[in-house]
Amino acid sequence: MNASLRFLTVLSAAAMLAACSATSTPPGTSSPQTVCNDPPEPYAPMVYPAPNATGVPDGNFTLVLGGPVQTKLMLNGAGPLAAAAVPNPLPTPNASPSPVPSEYSGYTVGPLAAATTYTITETIADGTACQATETFGQFTTR
Repeated sequence: MNASLRFLTVLSAAAMLAACSATSTPPGTSSPQTVCNDPPEPYAPMVYPAPNATGVPDGNFTLVLGGPVQTKLMLNGAGPLAAAAVPNPLPTPNASPSPVPSEYSGYTVGPLAAATTYTITETIADGTACQATETFGQFTTR
């Protein structure tokens, strides 16, 4: 590799690192502020119960998402939910995500209160200035 190509490679890498910096100093200020990228959209849509479902059994079922296992999945802020085998066939009524996921993940849901709305969330970047919460959906028990 010649010297000019090496220089351009190093310069390019430095520019990428600077663009991904965790802090920046806005014009007119003297102290750096944290810069966070927008949290990604949930990539594991709710399948069972379907998003916004009502009359869901009050617990002791497997929550199913269309996508890989989420390690910090919470139900109304409590959790994380434990991974479980995905029921086959899927419980009904269920949602039909589009596009159809290449994999499904299951989570154990214990007893729940009747006539209560539950929200499925995951916290990303825990304990950092960029901490954010992704919401996968909600359902209401009967």
